[in-house]
Amino acid sequence: MSDPISALPNTAVAEAYRDLVQPGARELGTVVGRSVRAILAPVRGMLWSLEQAQDYLQRRVTERLSNNDPEAFQQPPASLLTTALSGIAVCGEEELRNLYAELVTSSINGQRAHPAFANLIRDLSADEARILGMLKARGVFHAIELKDVRDAPHSRPVNFWTLLEQIELLEAKADVLEYVENLTRLGLLGSIRQSDSNRDFAPALDSMELSAIANLSIGSELVTRMTSYVDSDGVTRGGILDSIQYHLTVFGRAFVNACVEVANDTAASLLDDLAEKHASEHTKPGKTPWDRL
Repeated sequence: MSDPISALPNTAVAEAYRDLVQPGARELGTVVGRSVRAILAPVRGMLWSLEQAQDYLQRRVTERLSNNDPEAFQQPPASLLTTALSGIAVCGEEELRNLYAELVTSSINGQRAHPAFANLIRDLSADEARILGMLKARGVFHAIELKDVRDAPHSRPVNFWTLLEQIELLEAKADVLEYVENLTRLGLLGSIRQSDSNRDFAPALDSMELSAIANLSIGSELVTRMTSYVDSDGVTRGGILDSIQYHLTVFGRAFVNACVEVANDTAASLLDDLAEKHASEHTKPGKTPWDRL
């Protein structure tokens, strides 16, 4: 393709065009370049060398095993150690580094860990690690979701509510649905669902926590008898509500036991207190939001 500037018939015009356009282009490139460098600058401080990662891992594991008998220590698989070291070097978040360190600690201590655990940590966010810490203490949490009746049960929810957004646990509270979907995708999280259409056949869930979600986030009238919603285009659609209990799977429990050092009792207690405080007075154990009317 020919240079459009060279194609101009008058050399003086061509030179004037170059003088007019090129400084602006150079300036734009400089501004964009500075902006991109500023955006990427924090990465330099986050990335560690393998030596730094090894120092961190050695310090953390030594602290954790200081009261254990070295004669009982086991040699972790080389694949686990190399994945943990490289993960610690690049992840940049203390919550994830802790998962790697605890996994190595568990392996040295003779606890069997699935070979997938080390690689699985790479697919977690720091907030998801915090949710797993809460689940180690509490075991379950509940949610209410709204789906379009035309696409249920396979569509993503139109709306999704839990009590996790109401406590100081997560940095990105708006991303709870994505966290739940990722933890489910990884096989760590399972669920029991009870929808408005099958409530007579599904097991009853924790009505106190569900009632608190309804009262805090949605409005109890809406959650108990919702049959429609208005979408972003102002069109009224049919809606289906599901109440859901999320829990660790067997695989998820094994992962948490191997990789999560400390159960987050504080977050678990905050959820319990919030559920008790905001649940409807007439909520009965073993009932669901639809049974309250």
